[in-house]
Amino acid sequence: LTPSGAHSYLYDPFSVIGAGSSTNTSRMAALVPTYYRSDNAVQYFTPAMGGFQGQFTWAPDESGVNNVNRYVGTRLSYGGAGPFSVSASYGSTDVAGGKFKSIGLAGSYDFGMAKLMAHYYRDKLIAMQENRFLLGVSVPVGPGEIRASYVRSDAVKGTAAYNDSDASQIALGYVHNLSRRTALYTTFSRVANKGGATFAIGGGTPGITAGGKSTGFEAGVRHSF
Repeated sequence: LTPSGAHSYLYDPFSVIGAGSSTNTSRMAALVPTYYRSDNAVQYFTPAMGGFQGQFTWAPDESGVNNVNRYVGTRLSYGGAGPFSVSASYGSTDVAGGKFKSIGLAGSYDFGMAKLMAHYYRDKLIAMQENRFLLGVSVPVGPGEIRASYVRSDAVKGTAAYNDSDASQIALGYVHNLSRRTALYTTFSRVANKGGATFAIGGGTPGITAGGKSTGFEAGVRHSF
């Protein structure tokens, strides 16, 4: 897991899994192979010092062509024993024709009866820039948990058509823990596109119209081995 991609896992009620994933409305996650993971990466985590911790990652070029997919990233976080957590990240990947750069900020606060979380990404791939933010909450209910999130992706600093290709997503789900390792889950989500955007649940739906909507529903059993 790259430092710059960690907020999507740590500060999203649905992580990046399933119908509620915050990256359903992210161009960059689909275009950049190192958005979440880098092959053969060297990582260093500092010891936790008063709740503060640093993560540093370097991954070599795996393509053999002009250092394409070479990655450098870092993340600084604070999250002691209390209810408050905050994190900041930066990542850079060499791509054909330039660089992909990602700046991220995230935070959460656990009130006991509910945990609020938020994250923000400013992703830039050569001349394209996308700003994406999430507001989420998880609410413990008996042996289970209600999860909900709102995600907004804005395309900026491009052509008029590109800047108009924005999208938002709402997601609502429930997880019922049968044991420490087994749980039932269900999620409903809906993406609303604007302009030429064609984002869809699960990363893409053949035939979705520009500016259209995509709806997803899932139910299943999760077991950790």
